[in-house]
Amino acid sequence: MFRKLRESGKDHHKRAQFSDGSVMAVVFLAMTTTVFLGMVLFLLGLSPGNEFSFTIGTIESLEFWRILTAPFSTFAPVAEDTGGASAALLASFLLYCACSGGLMTSGGMVERRLGTNFLLGFIGITIVMQSITSLFVFGFEASFSPVAITLGLLTLGLLVEFERPEEGRETMIDARLVAMAFILLPVLVASAFEPAFKPMLAGLTVGPICAICAFASKRKGEGTHLRQRILQVEIAIEEPEENFDLMPLDELKVRADDLLERVASEGMDSLDEDQKRLLTYVSQRLRGTRKALGEPDASDDPPAPTA
Repeated sequence: MFRKLRESGKDHHKRAQFSDGSVMAVVFLAMTTTVFLGMVLFLLGLSPGNEFSFTIGTIESLEFWRILTAPFSTFAPVAEDTGGASAALLASFLLYCACSGGLMTSGGMVERRLGTNFLLGFIGITIVMQSITSLFVFGFEASFSPVAITLGLLTLGLLVEFERPEEGRETMIDARLVAMAFILLPVLVASAFEPAFKPMLAGLTVGPICAICAFASKRKGEGTHLRQRILQVEIAIEEPEENFDLMPLDELKVRADDLLERVASEGMDSLDEDQKRLLTYVSQRLRGTRKALGEPDASDDPPAPTA
């Protein structure tokens, strides 16, 4: 019984931790594709920021697909004039490099340690919260940039490493701190000299806040599951007669056979109440199994004729 409880707990842990790195691969591919398409649009004389960003106008025109391009775009929406376009393009490329470094530093570890489904939910919530914060809380004209996602993953990585440290990974903590600094620096500098980049400031607050809330929720959920497993074990110890259904049928049959041999040699009085309940439970369970399979039961046989 206890072996089954342990195996069930391990299976749940494996399902929670399962990850093949697919989420982070998709995020990195989306960000790289957006940068490549943005440069193509720039060479064609178009503003990639205006094409990819999520704005109030796109809500009114029902262009909700932009909520999928804006979080991966490092291009700020600019006016139609081309003044300073080259500098803006360089800043966008530097921001892409900084965010890519942050994703490579923390993304894979967070997905491996916290699970793929958890990471998907975190990224989705962060994208929505970044758009809401940029447009309706701070009142910026647009929402864009992967700053919120990247800083959120870096914060999650630091929280996980501090709570569940792995031997020999101290250098990764330093690398995440450096990556955070390299993201903060271009965001602050670009926002200070170019107003079009100010919407990225929303990512500086949304990312870490979402990471802290998600980590606290994950930790609370794991604590609840652990308490449930402990309660099951305590019930199994204190009231074994009520938990025979947690035991495999093969194990029950082995224990019942041992008790029957004991009855044959020492009599029924040699069994205590729990052992008698076990025999009764096994008999009823086997009878139900035979009926479910359509097999004849000895109790259903007609009585032998008397002379």
